[in-house]
Amino acid sequence: MEWLKIVTSSELVRISTDEILYILADGNYCDIMLANGTTAKMTFQLPYFEDYFK
Repeated sequence: MEWLKIVTSSELVRISTDEILYILADGNYCDIMLANGTTAKMTFQLPYFEDYFK
């Protein structure tokens, strides 16, 4: 299992890549939609995630 690890100014977010359904761009933010129905809002733009998953 691979993990998406994101360090923000206030926390470390760790999300299993198997749980990610899609990532939705929202200006300077992205919403990560997860298989369990929850959403994680990140302060990164979509190109950050495109580079991460290459």
